Amino acid sequence: MKFNDIKSLLLHQERTLVFKSLTSEKTHTIECTIKKDIQSDSSKVLVYDLTRGVMMDIECSTIESII
Repeated sequence: MKFNDIKSLLLHQERTLVFKSLTSEKTHTIECTIKKDIQSDSSKVLVYDLTRGVMMDIECSTIESII
């Protein structure tokens, strides 16, 4: 997925994000949001994991879906 598409779906919205691990064949699913518009175009997106209460950077190319 492209950075701007991801950002528009997650900015100030809570969604389910599905992505592949860069280090294994695992697929991860997290509930997340982008709280503030602090990033411009990038290969990674910074999201807030709502379940664990932590920030995560995720490679845009690994994102399979946003529901």
